[in-house]
Amino acid sequence: MRKIAIDRNLLKKMLTAVLAAALLLFAAISLNSGAKAASAESLYIRKVVSVVYDDSGSMNNADSTFKRGEKHAYANYAMQAFCGMLNAEDTLYITYMNASKSNAADADRYGYKADNIELSAGEIQNSIDKIRTHQSNGGTPYGAVESAFNRLKAVETDNANTQYWLVVITDGDFDIDDGIVYNEERLNDKFKEYAETEMPNGTHPQITFLGIGNVVSPDEDEDGGIYTYTAQNATGITDAMNEMADRISGRTRLSSGSIKQINSNNIEVSSSIPLLNIVLFTQGTDATVTAAYHSDGGSLPIVRSASLGYTGYPQLSGGAFLVGDSAQSIEAGSYRITFSDAVDLDELVVLFEPALEVRASISINGREISDPGELDDTAKGDKLSVSFKIYEMGTDTVISSDLLPSGTDYEIAIYEDGSLAERVTGSGMQLSDYELKAVDTEIRASVAIDGFNPIVYSVSFEPSEEPRTVYTLSAEFGGETGVHIDDIGGGKIRINFSVYANGVRVTDPDVVRGLDPVITASPDGNSGTTSVSADGTIVYVPDRASAPDGAGDSFGVEVTCTLSNGASVSETYTIFLAKYEIVAADAAGQVKKTGFYNSGEGVSFYITRDGVKLNRAAIENEISISLNEEHSDLLTDIAISDDGTVTVVPYSEDEHALSFGSWWGNWLYYFKLSGSDVVVTLNSRYGSADAVIDVVGESAAYQILNVYLPLLVEIAIAAFLIAWIILIIIKPRFKKGAVLYAFDVSYKDGNHRLSNRRKYFLDKYNKIWSNGRWKFKSKPDTINKNVPVRAARRGIEFVNSPTVYKVKVSPAEALSNYNDRDAISQVKTIEDYLTHHKYFKAKEFKLRDADLTTKAKKLQMQEFIFAPNLNKKDGKIIFSNGSLYFYLP
Repeated sequence: MRKIAIDRNLLKKMLTAVLAAALLLFAAISLNSGAKAASAESLYIRKVVSVVYDDSGSMNNADSTFKRGEKHAYANYAMQAFCGMLNAEDTLYITYMNASKSNAADADRYGYKADNIELSAGEIQNSIDKIRTHQSNGGTPYGAVESAFNRLKAVETDNANTQYWLVVITDGDFDIDDGIVYNEERLNDKFKEYAETEMPNGTHPQITFLGIGNVVSPDEDEDGGIYTYTAQNATGITDAMNEMADRISGRTRLSSGSIKQINSNNIEVSSSIPLLNIVLFTQGTDATVTAAYHSDGGSLPIVRSASLGYTGYPQLSGGAFLVGDSAQSIEAGSYRITFSDAVDLDELVVLFEPALEVRASISINGREISDPGELDDTAKGDKLSVSFKIYEMGTDTVISSDLLPSGTDYEIAIYEDGSLAERVTGSGMQLSDYELKAVDTEIRASVAIDGFNPIVYSVSFEPSEEPRTVYTLSAEFGGETGVHIDDIGGGKIRINFSVYANGVRVTDPDVVRGLDPVITASPDGNSGTTSVSADGTIVYVPDRASAPDGAGDSFGVEVTCTLSNGASVSETYTIFLAKYEIVAADAAGQVKKTGFYNSGEGVSFYITRDGVKLNRAAIENEISISLNEEHSDLLTDIAISDDGTVTVVPYSEDEHALSFGSWWGNWLYYFKLSGSDVVVTLNSRYGSADAVIDVVGESAAYQILNVYLPLLVEIAIAAFLIAWIILIIIKPRFKKGAVLYAFDVSYKDGNHRLSNRRKYFLDKYNKIWSNGRWKFKSKPDTINKNVPVRAARRGIEFVNSPTVYKVKVSPAEALSNYNDRDAISQVKTIEDYLTHHKYFKAKEFKLRDADLTTKAKKLQMQEFIFAPNLNKKDGKIIFSNGSLYFYLP
């Protein structure tokens, strides 16, 4: 157990640095495990952390070293900082010893439900605020630890880089549960059991235990992944966090000499190596980071900003900020950080995470190995050589030792059964010809840059006492190294694979088969047969070839033989592709667009391979013929001669005979036929080609007589019929209800007397077959056998009326009970006006303004047409053979 000395000088600056280190205990964990390389921690390496937080009542109690509430305040503040510095892709669970205990359905068998803490940028502050307001009350049950560990190992992932962490923070001994006393021995057993448990990704969890005060704690076992810390006062809590961070954090605090104050709101820090990110921790100020810039002017992203604090402890206030997203490294140089308010360097901690990693080059007996797992095949007496280089993380850029700060320490060490057996230092980073022993062996390389935690590579293995049988392979051709693609499968190519055991060729075929040789060919589509001969040779004979896209005249096929122990060898043979050409011949003559019936005009094709014409047997099942869309309705007569010539004749089964019946529609038939050329396409696995039949139109005489003449005749007939129908439709009709009145006319005492009224309805003359409406010109309808009339635009037209007169008509004698004045006052009563008078008088005849009144007697028996104005209602009066007719529309 590591105990921290009590320091009662709670200086502000020291508190700032220590609290920053405390949060880094959880935020940047990176340790070695097994034979995996370890490097500086990066936020993109996911962490799954399950924290057991002691919220018992004793956390608020005062004792000889802690003031009342002090333990809870400092531990709570560390938890806030811890939460604020984790990455959004990480997973954090907090199991409170008392507040989490629940009888809910989703509680585990211990009665606990772990709080899944939201770490996204939008929720991180809410998560921190919830931690800040959590209060302590209750006991110290061990079930919370069991529950938290079960929650940890339940998180599934197959990413071997994911880190699992169990963190326990408590200020008191665990309660006795069912008679079980959690003494030191019991805790050692339990925490060793946790550390040896395999997580879902095959790794083992790391355990951190912080005991506040004189509490029973498990023993520290660094090799087993258990780290134990204890603290006796507030300073001890933060100092413990400080040492824990120095040991396992990937980020390192900068010394004050590496931070420069530019002005009240700006600082400048610098690094000689590339970084993954920069962390800033403020104390005693509300200032936030608002911008960050590289010395080359580029902006650096601010990906995390969180406010921390605890009520009643003004010294426990500040913020945590993360600059750089770790997705790509930050180039070496200087960086200017801008704050929203003035900051003091004494209130600020800056931490870097280097973007460096160490990669190894390992050789056994002079043979370089590509996989560290091959070290498990080594044996006592083998010669090991190893060298290391430093790379910018995530790239193939080698970082020269000249670029690292002076004072950087380089070391390669060989440990045997945990003891140092060989050590080499210096920037050369190379160890040569170390003779292995049959013991647990570890190769460890480290680069320790001043101010940063060491970058470590480690791999462990155990050489065998006796040399293991190492099988290797060789390959050679047993025939030609290349073949034409059409000759594949003929056995011209044979690849022989030989197996060697520790350099001696294996001739026993059963031993070879026992090594499960697997042969693959690339690219896909190429394959062959595999057999093992009597002398142990693995024989591969290609039997199928397929050219990849974009292959030219040839392509290579890589054949790989792999044994069950991972040994493999490859050999490549060449496939030469055949050069095929399709030769197309256009039609010799032309075809009229109407002449595909029995035309006999066609095109021809033939196919060559490497310049030699293919015969009928080689192509008859490999081709298809198609026509262009404009002529897709034509049929094709396809013939293949013995020499491979393909003749194609497009034709039509239907003949368009020019009879009288078809003559009328010949223009439509002609226009529907395509005048474009016929394009005949031959498709095959060797390619495709087009041949053309020239299509021409008919002669001008043919088109005039057989196309345009019937079209014009049909247009004329259609126009005539349409005009006829239109004339029938638009011819005038009598208005519905139109009436023609007739009167007898006599002359007496100087007046014409109108009497004996008769009424004729004109609607009946609107029928198609009356009045000649079906004809272009209507005939007149005869009323009363002697008055010819027809409908007109203005109502009625009187036919053969010689002269139009004006006449004044007035009533002569009204019938009884009829008010003549009322009848005249309303136009709509004209019919009543005519009906309710015995007769009328007509006088004052005028013709073209000449007064004919004195001549009226002489005009009595002639036909007259009058246009009186009866109460402003137009009408016409006709005198014919002694009768007068009045038309009222």
